[in-house]
Amino acid sequence: MAAKTSTRAKGRLSERGLSLLWQSMAATSQALVTKDQLPIHVLYPGRTSSQAGPDFRDAIIRTSQGEIIRGDVEIHLGSSEWEHHGHHLNRRYNGVVLHAVLSTNGEAGSVQESGTVAPIVKLEPTPLEPPKDLLESELLRELRSLKDGELGQRIDLAGDERFLAKSRGFTLELMREEGEEVLYRGIMEALGYSNNRKPFLELAYRVPLKALASLAGELPSTRLLAFKALLLGVAGLSSSSDTGDREMAVMRRWLPHLESISSPWQLFRVRPGNHPRRRILGAAHLLDRHINKGLVRGLLPLVLMERPSHLTRGLMASPFLGQGRAREIAVNVVLPFFYAWGQVAGERSVALSSLQMYYRYPPLSENEITREMARLLFRQGRSPLINSARRHQGLIHLYKSLYWSWKGEDDSPL
Repeated sequence: MAAKTSTRAKGRLSERGLSLLWQSMAATSQALVTKDQLPIHVLYPGRTSSQAGPDFRDAIIRTSQGEIIRGDVEIHLGSSEWEHHGHHLNRRYNGVVLHAVLSTNGEAGSVQESGTVAPIVKLEPTPLEPPKDLLESELLRELRSLKDGELGQRIDLAGDERFLAKSRGFTLELMREEGEEVLYRGIMEALGYSNNRKPFLELAYRVPLKALASLAGELPSTRLLAFKALLLGVAGLSSSSDTGDREMAVMRRWLPHLESISSPWQLFRVRPGNHPRRRILGAAHLLDRHINKGLVRGLLPLVLMERPSHLTRGLMASPFLGQGRAREIAVNVVLPFFYAWGQVAGERSVALSSLQMYYRYPPLSENEITREMARLLFRQGRSPLINSARRHQGLIHLYKSLYWSWKGEDDSPL
């Protein structure tokens, strides 16, 4: 019977409609009830996600005991789809705190790969209401009350806090290790976007920069192929699809007998341009360009010039790393790294140039967090106020501040 109900529901409700239903029901402020008849109050339904994994990220719910729980939400027409889609075997769904469905087969909860059970709540189809802003914190109301000039300054300050927090992380690493490896790992991790940061970081540890630097004396053409062989081989992504027989022979000669990384690559919903193999090839070209001087000495002059366009070009490796990704690496890795490096090395001018260039960098591409924060803050979405990378970073910092500090209008149990 449940299967028939799910089929009928599917005929009149699309995946987009189901998402709107979740947001609409959450916006009514009416408690949802689990199979065990425990009320759950949705304080924030989360931001929609286009990446692999749960449908909504960063949701906030309150239990019948008044406990605030943060995590992901997965929505389905029927509760059985959890196992049909293999979510019970997928670690990406271990952060799900609520499974919202139209029909159930009697399960009390959905078992995750970690062994934890996410409670199931049933959604009742109702006339859809426009989603409300449930993240109504004091800070959000305060931000909305500011005039454009004041709000811009507030977002700038938030962007500075994010920049300095990243720099502090690099400072701690520089206290323990040399700058070349720290910067190299930061760039490699940034190439992984949100889905593949972990395997890219592991790859940087498995193939440290000093291993690549040992090949600096080779002929340029052979050296580049060796870099590709080392990185692709350890990543487990070697292929002959884009190389000829001669090139593959050279790559096999250089390929070390090293175990592939253990972290799995996430390829679901990854656009071809963001495929990890393509990004690794871009990394090989970028590293080959700076291997003689080193990453730090190779990028330092570009930082001191304080011209964003020059640094962006210095980080591009066409066609593998374009302008957008180069800007992301510059703002999230290179500039906060050199701000930290300048302070640790006693090179105050380097730190100041890094900060000045950060202020001058143009806006970065939108992502799920900046779009959601813009919706919460400006209601209509995009705003001309977000006219720099500094303010782009500010939106991210404000979103995370709202998310982690929000406790609701009151802390009383339902």
